[in-house]
Amino acid sequence: MTVQNIVPYEKYVTSGSDSVYTVSYYVEDKDNLLIKLNDEVVSKNEYNYIKSSNAIQFNTTLLANQKLEIFRKTKLERATNFESYNNTLRPEVLNKDLDKIWLNLQEQSHKVDQYDLDYTYSVSTANQALKEVKDAQARADGAYELADLTNTEIRPIPRGGTGANNASDARNNLDVHSKAEVLALVQTGGAGEVLSIESGGTGGTTVEEARANLDVYSKSEVTSRVGLPIGNIRWFNGSRSQIEDGEIALDGTTVLKRADYPELWAYIQAYQHVITDAEWVATPLKRSAFSSGDGSTTFRLADMNGKYTNSLRSPVLRGDGYYPSGIALGDAIREIEGHTNYMSYVDSPESQFEGKPSLSGAFYAGAVKGYTVQGAAWTNPNSGNSQKPLAFKASLVVPTANENRPNSIFGVYVIKAMGVTQAKPNEGQYPTLTGGNTWNGGQSMTDLTVSGGFNANIKPLLNASGVLPIYALRSWGIVQGTAIPARLVKGANIASVVDEGIGQYKITFATPMPDLNYGVLFGSTTYTLTDAGTYGTMKIGTKTVNGFIISCGQQNYVDVPEVSFGVIY
Repeated sequence: MTVQNIVPYEKYVTSGSDSVYTVSYYVEDKDNLLIKLNDEVVSKNEYNYIKSSNAIQFNTTLLANQKLEIFRKTKLERATNFESYNNTLRPEVLNKDLDKIWLNLQEQSHKVDQYDLDYTYSVSTANQALKEVKDAQARADGAYELADLTNTEIRPIPRGGTGANNASDARNNLDVHSKAEVLALVQTGGAGEVLSIESGGTGGTTVEEARANLDVYSKSEVTSRVGLPIGNIRWFNGSRSQIEDGEIALDGTTVLKRADYPELWAYIQAYQHVITDAEWVATPLKRSAFSSGDGSTTFRLADMNGKYTNSLRSPVLRGDGYYPSGIALGDAIREIEGHTNYMSYVDSPESQFEGKPSLSGAFYAGAVKGYTVQGAAWTNPNSGNSQKPLAFKASLVVPTANENRPNSIFGVYVIKAMGVTQAKPNEGQYPTLTGGNTWNGGQSMTDLTVSGGFNANIKPLLNASGVLPIYALRSWGIVQGTAIPARLVKGANIASVVDEGIGQYKITFATPMPDLNYGVLFGSTTYTLTDAGTYGTMKIGTKTVNGFIISCGQQNYVDVPEVSFGVIY
């Protein structure tokens, strides 16, 4: 479309009876509007954009005599990647992207015009203030001279005086600036003269400079330093999603930038065991230490939770009375012993091991396995004998499991990595992060907009490494083909599975694919080479952006007990 020369701004004074207000400029949709009521931003949940009438309709009628401002705020984004081979370089699409630039230029031009008006208003106000101050100063001087001439006491303001016997107190009483003060205000654009600390000022022109000169912390800095110190390690009795702000789980999978965590890295260097990253990765029993990362810009956290590959799982922390600090050991138990008063072979017709008090500890009368010990050689048992062999089982003495452990309560070991971060935006505010923002701990966000790049090291969470890219499945599912009808056992992005007859299962996506250029991977936990003669092959039947049909069989269709599939795009 063509872009008209127009100001993308409307201003109303509400009547108290209307809920619909039109705009005279083009708006693409609701997300490209910014509305203020009495200089407060109105939530998008409180209104709708009616494109047919180019109007904004509020959910409720606005109260009377309120200032309503409607701005257009076009998003600078381009969703289309223009190519010469796929019909994307079309005039209507290109025009739409170019229109966004012109619309945004209009909005920026309006802002510049507004800045000019604000500046003009500020200068006019300053000039008016200067004139009023001069008039007030002249009246004050005249009153002072009159009082001096008549040799009277200090005359109060209601009687035409200043209530003071000197110019400084007089100005304070009259709430005015001196000529020098007004000149400083005008010359500095209203900022006034920068006073040194000795003169009762801060010596700075910004809040940060003032705090630095006064050698004080801001309220947020004080808040971030209250509590546990940087580097403190503690056991957290809660879920990982609730780890507190500023703390990181000690999983060994986390490699941090030294520049982002200078205080933590300084503490680790000064007080913790630090080894090279190569030694850390190669030696699981040394992972209670921290690593120096790449040796210059990063460092790795210790694995005290046993999360890294081949690490000791859920290790127990102990004092250094048995081994020095920094040592990790795998599990072990003390020797378990038992004895019997009888010979070590079982061939006596008296069944001397069965139910006799001569057995103790982990020994017991076991079951005949087909052979018995006779002297030093294994022989077949005699027909009809009832002897039972000597057996050993630790569970007769101690509790057993698939690991050796003491009495245990499980939690997460975390380390204080930094002070609390800046407060995250509230849910529904659609926050925008720009440069250097770091959130740690259990913070979560439903809607998040990021300006620029978003860097996240998620490969360790997926047990992946190297430089190869990672691609996610856009849909997956497990279908039980022998059920009547066939059914979806489990899956994602699946709206439905329909039994189209023997050996044919129609899969419909909950969210369609962008086009037909997607791949489907098949598999089955019950499908082996032996089953090939029974089930034949699995293949894709009809394929659309909304789904596809799985066909099973060779010459005839056959229901398969279980079919697994994944969709890649």
